Amino acid sequence: MATIDNAYNYFLQTYGQTAGAQYDTHKKSELRNVYNSIVKLNKESPIFKITNPTSAQKFAIDMKEASTSISRVLSSISEDPTDEAFDFRQKIATSSNTDAVDVTYNNDTSEEPPAVSNFELEVKKLAEPQVNMSNYVTEDERGLPTGDFAFEVETNNTVFEFQFTVHAEDNNLGIMNRLSRLVNNSRIGIKAETVSNGEGKVGLRMESTRTGVSQGEERLFNISSDNTYNSEVLMSRYGLNNVEQQATNSLFTLNGEERTSQANNFTINKVFEVHLLEETPEGEPVTIGFKSDVDAIADNVKALTDAYNELVKVAEKYTNDEPPSTKLYNIISNIAKNNKEDLATIGLNVNDDNTVSIDRERLLDAAQPENWSDTHSKLSKFRNSIENLSSRTSLNPMDFVDKKIVEYKNPGKNLAAPYVTSQYAGMMFNAYL
Repeated sequence: MATIDNAYNYFLQTYGQTAGAQYDTHKKSELRNVYNSIVKLNKESPIFKITNPTSAQKFAIDMKEASTSISRVLSSISEDPTDEAFDFRQKIATSSNTDAVDVTYNNDTSEEPPAVSNFELEVKKLAEPQVNMSNYVTEDERGLPTGDFAFEVETNNTVFEFQFTVHAEDNNLGIMNRLSRLVNNSRIGIKAETVSNGEGKVGLRMESTRTGVSQGEERLFNISSDNTYNSEVLMSRYGLNNVEQQATNSLFTLNGEERTSQANNFTINKVFEVHLLEETPEGEPVTIGFKSDVDAIADNVKALTDAYNELVKVAEKYTNDEPPSTKLYNIISNIAKNNKEDLATIGLNVNDDNTVSIDRERLLDAAQPENWSDTHSKLSKFRNSIENLSSRTSLNPMDFVDKKIVEYKNPGKNLAAPYVTSQYAGMMFNAYL
């Protein structure tokens, strides 16, 4: 069990905060194909012993995550990989002021791109969360009497009760930290933290995860006592219900028309996903639109090479293990080497460390309509090689680690065992086999 725990802990620490993407969802038919591939691999896979189990666990996780990243890029850069008129031409949204407004193109929609290709957006005010700031109290003193305390937090028409006990040895810093953990662990849409004023006093800051308020709504959360003596003492001495900042809606103009939103994230025509970052100077709106086809091709190619380079670096990291895992690094390095001459003619240069760098001017020239057919052919060959390897590493990362074969199965005479995951995923293998 400790071996499995180590794998899970590594995954959570390294990739646990990674946000999902729209390309992580799949149709039933796609999931069925993955399942069938797993069953086929498992059916014929030999029994093996891992020579370095700890490293193999990390390798499997890193490879599957890198492969997932490549799959996302491949899905995002092309509307139809089989048609050179669309391949690598996925539209890319652009903002004239990325510090104030970030924008992405949502191609996972049935909506057609808007007839109006450009929008003018002026940010007058950002949406803000509600912030409560308690009284500051001396951190090494105890501001509450000993005993049991409780307070209530109302949010979204739901009331949560929090209870805690103050002991004689407690001080204000410890109590504030305890309250912060209580609120954060409850996951009720409020972030709490203990803050210091730099003069030996501490307070509790609570901020809503939501921004803005709906019509008729005054607060996003409200803190009150439960009408007992100790709770009222808590409110009066700590002031947990002190509202430092009221939640407000964002205010902006879109093509001159004033609008509001409860959040700083919204969509325009279900196509542009907009994220407001800061207010813009008056009379200086941000222009939102699409990049030209040539620029979009260059950016999509860069996204592909960045994902490829990351896979190279991850694979290279494990060539220093003892014993080294060099199989994947050699295979992926050969992808670039085998396409080196073709890639160089379109501005993609293979470096000494087998990563790929881009000569953007040369790539932009290669992406011009008159050169696109030849350029597309070379890019497709490179992309297809990456896609095939990515699929292989995602399904069976243990194919590339250093291991000793214990027993081969009898070819063609084995029954499928889809629940025996160790032989294709490497995530639950027995280190003492």
